[in-house]
Amino acid sequence: MPDSSMRLPAAANRQCTACSLKGQELALGLGHRYRLDHLLSHSTWGDIWQATWQQTGAVVVVKVPRQGLEPQAQALHRDSLRREGDFLRRLSHPYIVRLQCSGQWQGEPVVVLEKMHQSLKDYLGQLALDTRPAQLPQLATVPAAQALAWARQVAMALRSLHRSGRKHLDLKPANLLLSAPDASGRQSMRLADFGACLPLTHELHSFIGTPGWAAPEQIRPVGADSRGLPMFATSAASDWYALGQLLHRLLTGRLNAEGRQALLQWRTAGAQATWPIESALTPAPALLDDAPTWLASDPDAMRVRHAGVHPATGASRAQAPTSLPEQLGLAEKAPDAAAALELALALCCADPSQRLAAARQLLGED
Repeated sequence: MPDSSMRLPAAANRQCTACSLKGQELALGLGHRYRLDHLLSHSTWGDIWQATWQQTGAVVVVKVPRQGLEPQAQALHRDSLRREGDFLRRLSHPYIVRLQCSGQWQGEPVVVLEKMHQSLKDYLGQLALDTRPAQLPQLATVPAAQALAWARQVAMALRSLHRSGRKHLDLKPANLLLSAPDASGRQSMRLADFGACLPLTHELHSFIGTPGWAAPEQIRPVGADSRGLPMFATSAASDWYALGQLLHRLLTGRLNAEGRQALLQWRTAGAQATWPIESALTPAPALLDDAPTWLASDPDAMRVRHAGVHPATGASRAQAPTSLPEQLGLAEKAPDAAAALELALALCCADPSQRLAAARQLLGED
């Protein structure tokens, strides 16, 4: 039976949970003893700890099921963590986080992963503090070449994942990890957190994903199960949509208009949101809101943002070209960024077949 220290009342404070496990030594087999040093974060499917591998002194990451949950939810978390360990044991890729060990400790599943430098979410948050006013943390961007390099790394990880017969369904900055900078300052990216991962053959399922990053089909039900709960139909193309949102976020500092509307609706309604989120599925104005923040100090870009006038053609919002890079004059000012933004928009379009074509382009398979 699991040790009582792994059990807390449902209403227990998270900090209390951290205190209850801090310093615990987890024995997962010969040569695999890990001491939990401090709690890093809570993911959807587990509590994430920084730990020390006692036999080597190496710093690693340990995931255990989230504590203080109702029994049914606790069981789901255990099953998810077991599946993640089993999956990572079978799949190895340069751009997927590496599994060090997995097993059970006092009846609870445990997954041990390599310790990466930081998440992309933390990187962007720090970048915002370093380069932007504190009130605009969402506007941090990275150069187009770097954004594309990271997007290609994630694309290669997704391709490997899909070839293994699974889909991720929760691609977002918190689930992307960066290596420490090398001698030239470059950082590589790895895909992580496979707790929501489903077989590609599992087309119909309950809601999985994060509003704002989730594809339209992940928030638009196609029917209901026997209990009346909404069911959603997803595919590998759903992951490519999230990658498009990621590239859009890196280039412009924000999700596209559709993603922002879905996120706003979810933050407003929370778990009581009615599916589908209609406001996330309505067409949004193509001009103004998606202006890249690196052009914010450019007078012409400000005209695009605030007056709805294209700097090169003088076209109004109603007359503006359909291409967002054209609307922003990027073809002339930053052609690499324009091409990257076009690719991002193609990846997170409504048509799954177009997303797959854009993914092949990103991977150089055309």
